[in-house]
Amino acid sequence: MIADPTFSLLAFSCDHEGALLSVERDDEGILGPSAVGSLLPALVARSSMGEALSFITDLNDSREALVRKLDLVGLRGLRSFQFTGSPWSGGSYILVGLSAPEGKPPALDEGLVSLASEQTSELRQARKEAAALRSRISEILSDSEASGGSQTLFAEFSKVNNSLVDARRTLEKQKAELESLQKMRTRFLGIATHDLRSPLAAILGHCELLLEDSALSTNDAESLHAIEISAQRMRILVDDLLLTTSLEQERFQLELSKADLGELLGECIRSLVPIAASKGIGLEGKAAPGLLAIVDRRRVAQAIDNLLANAIKFSVEGGGIEASVTSDGDEACFEILDHGVGIPEARMRTIFSPFGAMSTRGTSGEGGTGLGLYISKRIVESHGGRFELASIEGSGTTIRFSLPRSGPPE
Repeated sequence: MIADPTFSLLAFSCDHEGALLSVERDDEGILGPSAVGSLLPALVARSSMGEALSFITDLNDSREALVRKLDLVGLRGLRSFQFTGSPWSGGSYILVGLSAPEGKPPALDEGLVSLASEQTSELRQARKEAAALRSRISEILSDSEASGGSQTLFAEFSKVNNSLVDARRTLEKQKAELESLQKMRTRFLGIATHDLRSPLAAILGHCELLLEDSALSTNDAESLHAIEISAQRMRILVDDLLLTTSLEQERFQLELSKADLGELLGECIRSLVPIAASKGIGLEGKAAPGLLAIVDRRRVAQAIDNLLANAIKFSVEGGGIEASVTSDGDEACFEILDHGVGIPEARMRTIFSPFGAMSTRGTSGEGGTGLGLYISKRIVESHGGRFELASIEGSGTTIRFSLPRSGPPE
């Protein structure tokens, strides 16, 4: 098939301000080397300047494929083009246009809209579709001469674009459904866990009163003590669930005060030494003296407790855990290192999700809710801090997090 010589293709990339980055295709040699770096409005006739500015603005606002007629002033004089634009790579855009000689405009599809946007980039499928689009456009640009010229190129571009439009609409619908289900789940957890607090408080209160009765037999006392321990564990679970719903609904409030972080770490370690010792695990701490910071003391202690408990849970007999807090300028830096079983690489993708580690049991069969890491990370981030985790399966895990000593940023 021989391409219609009255039509020609112009394709170039530009940044968000409309500055040309590269010329991918220029059948008529309209843009010379000096055009790279120029703003699009400077390359068009005065009558098209408004359209050029609107074109770039619309791309930045909607990141969708658009169709606009622009009159370019190039090396061969004035030439009219019908352009479509879409996201390219590295935050840039690709603009593809067909010449539009008077009386013979190319047949462009006005339905080229809604390319995949950055707002769905967290969805793996959307990322794959966007990558496939860029790859396909590159193939089309390089193979267009062999496949029938400019009109065929634009038809191929439109076909790929329309496929991606359909994919994005499907993904947006699925995303909306997932967000709705997430809100329902969070609301249900909040209601259910809140309603559990009162009966648990009653059970613990009655256990405490009954255990004070000196007339209790040994068997009855042991049974009541077992009930008390179970109720206390249930209360911890309920508190974690309530905190999780608060974090997800962004209703989490910090109670800030000045605290000695070395003392705080020492208190957490001392409270967990008996549990570590029962598994034959050493637990040691090291802290810089007088390391003060403005934090929510109770919440930071909760984060440390969660992380130390996790380290104990996944350590083997004879292993050791080292915890430390040091000063690094305006930050306090914590590190918790264990030599336990580590985290499989496949689980790392969901390790910080609520309930992400729920199915993982400890080295002594300990269970859990899978909320500890999620809560700890969110507590650190709510203080304006950073949280990092590195793990090698079979070798152990290292967790580092930092907190600004002057308190969370406003």
